[in-house]
Amino acid sequence: MVSLLERFYEIEGGNIQLDGYNIASMNISWLRNQFGIVGQEPVLFATTIRENIAYGKPGATEEEIIAAATSANAHSFISTLPDKYDTFVGEKGTQV
Repeated sequence: MVSLLERFYEIEGGNIQLDGYNIASMNISWLRNQFGIVGQEPVLFATTIRENIAYGKPGATEEEIIAAATSANAHSFISTLPDKYDTFVGEKGTQV
């Protein structure tokens, strides 16, 4: 359902409205920025810690990335890693 709301999938029939407007006519970047979603399963991509955190906000500054990690109580742990935020996590975080 959330994937439909964020337009990761286009519906085949009917429409979904947000405040009376069809979401199909909305700017997709704007629409996705209106949602804050916390999944039940942690998902990490096979890239660095920095890129995984920034995935949630394209163009995030270094300060925003550190603030997000601090907020999640992860900054202290990340700071102990040899490559810190540039640590490669591996598929699904298997290397962390």
